[in-house]
Amino acid sequence: MRLLVDSHILLWALDNNPKLPKAARRLLSDPGNEVFCSVASLWEFQIKHMLHPSIIANARTLFGFCIMSGYKVLNMTASDVFFISTLKDVHRDPFDRILLSQAKASGFKLLTADKIFEKYEEECVVLV
Repeated sequence: MRLLVDSHILLWALDNNPKLPKAARRLLSDPGNEVFCSVASLWEFQIKHMLHPSIIANARTLFGFCIMSGYKVLNMTASDVFFISTLKDVHRDPFDRILLSQAKASGFKLLTADKIFEKYEEECVVLV
């Protein structure tokens, strides 16, 4: 299965944080799964780093950790942008919406612990 990790799952996985759900840990460590992080998550991390440099690492550092962890990077495409219009208007977080759009457009499963994604009613969401 091709998994696109939501930003918080990515941070918890890279940090080996106990908040990472066991189900997510199993999916991320399954050698049959390909794990991807989105450029959109790196973009989000860079913005948050600029606002709170003592709390979150910059995108370049996190990108390095992604590569060292064996995660692949999913670039954004025009199709990803176009698929946003197929999503329900559930909430306004642009990064959540682009991640869901990317997963849907590319046939990935979006791995998340954020219950807001249930409201989208998209088959590509894997809630852990």
